[in-house]
Amino acid sequence: MDGLTIGRIVHFITASREHLPAIITKVWSQESGCANLRVFRDLTWDQETHTYLDGTYLETSRNYAPSQQDAPGTWHWIERA
Repeated sequence: MDGLTIGRIVHFITASREHLPAIITKVWSQESGCANLRVFRDLTWDQETHTYLDGTYLETSRNYAPSQQDAPGTWHWIERA
């Protein structure tokens, strides 16, 4: 897959079908597009501890999905504006 390298920014599709920005941190397969991603979401306020929770998390071995309507848990290239 052309352009699939560590450091590229992509969109990750969450279980609720939200598209979040993510950075590729490891490429497992150039052919299938399987990669590890560091996903970024806005900070979340924790009512119990009265602190902000970190807005990033890791998704491992996630597959590329060419359609932006594809299954949750996949990633795709960012849409053109």
